[in-house]
Amino acid sequence: MIILKVCYIILIVLSFLLSFSCISCKDTEKDSGDGKVLDDLISVPSILDDDSISLETSTLNRDGMIEITNMISKNTMTGVGNTYSLQDTNKISPVKQLRKCINTEEAYNVYITERGRFYVFYDIYSSISYQAVFCCYSEKILLFSDFDGIRIGVSTIEDIRKIDETKEYIDNGLFRPQKVVNGETVLYEDYSIHMTKEGIISIGYKNIDGKLLVDYINEQKDERISEINALDLP
Repeated sequence: MIILKVCYIILIVLSFLLSFSCISCKDTEKDSGDGKVLDDLISVPSILDDDSISLETSTLNRDGMIEITNMISKNTMTGVGNTYSLQDTNKISPVKQLRKCINTEEAYNVYITERGRFYVFYDIYSSISYQAVFCCYSEKILLFSDFDGIRIGVSTIEDIRKIDETKEYIDNGLFRPQKVVNGETVLYEDYSIHMTKEGIISIGYKNIDGKLLVDYINEQKDERISEINALDLP
């Protein structure tokens, strides 16, 4: 009789343990499923660590370039935006692969456009996962020295186009040339932005007698741009 009672108690304990185990498995499966969804939401492309290989790219049209540029503009303006990330650019056109910058805590991807390449940089360690912080556009490999012959008040926009016949002057890193008139910031009558291997050249034009003359030219070195791998350039 005592043996039967002991066996009965053992069966009850085993049943309880089995039930608890099943509940735990279901919870684990649920957590695992939720985790997978979360991972999908914050997943990022692979980071290429081989400098002898060019990045995998996807295509991007003009509207996409403008949309991404506007997002980054909001991210970099105090109090506006600041929540756009790789996930947002990925929705516009897939981000296939990233390359880590050497001297900054950032990585970039490359989009192929109709005539050139569009680069988007992300802050890897920001509070917002892979926040989009910078972009630039190029149709050909240039140097600052390519613009040495340009003279303010003499050179025209046509002289600039002989150096860099950029079809779409997408704001490169938001370096739009501007001037201050009576304390107010005023954009030039026309402008162009040029990406070089060292950084950005921004040029503002003034319309004089029907000609767009260079009224402002500025070279701005940028470590991000100088770190773009040569194999990722146009």
